[in-house]
Amino acid sequence: MTVEESGAGSVRGAAMAVTDGERVRFAVAGTHSYPHVRLTLRTDGHPAAEFVGFFRSEDFIAGELDGGPLGETALDLYRR
Repeated sequence: MTVEESGAGSVRGAAMAVTDGERVRFAVAGTHSYPHVRLTLRTDGHPAAEFVGFFRSEDFIAGELDGGPLGETALDLYRR
């Protein structure tokens, strides 16, 4: 996942996941108000997935992804 944050707290980017051997590309949009992060991942042919998480440290976000082709999944994101 690659996302960029604007100064107003909005987040946009792209992501890719492999599910059941299929590569799925997502458009990512959401909001960030430290420490909270909310992202919506959209792809053609599937319902949207929602990620809700929070910063556990400056470079680590822990959260849950729900919906879309990925189902319900714990997801940790690390900033590079």
